[in-house]
Amino acid sequence: MIDENNPTDDSYVLEDDGQSVEQIEHEMELAAQEAVEAKKEGPTADTVDQEMRDVRDRYLRTLADFENYRKRADREKAKEIINRLRR
Repeated sequence: MIDENNPTDDSYVLEDDGQSVEQIEHEMELAAQEAVEAKKEGPTADTVDQEMRDVRDRYLRTLADFENYRKRADREKAKEIINRLRR
């Protein structure tokens, strides 16, 4: 029994639609050429925008982490100075 909803069912691969091996190889070659051409075109505006948002987000997070580190270091330094003055 073929389960079309089961993604692990590979029975659809065995279907014969009458194409010759040469036709299948030709279609595969065309698909490969299309993939290469699509890659040559470069990134789209949407992907560039998304990458820019990701880079900006990482930058802001790193900046916030550094700011938190600086504040924590200042607090620890102040506590250490107070503790030494109390001795």
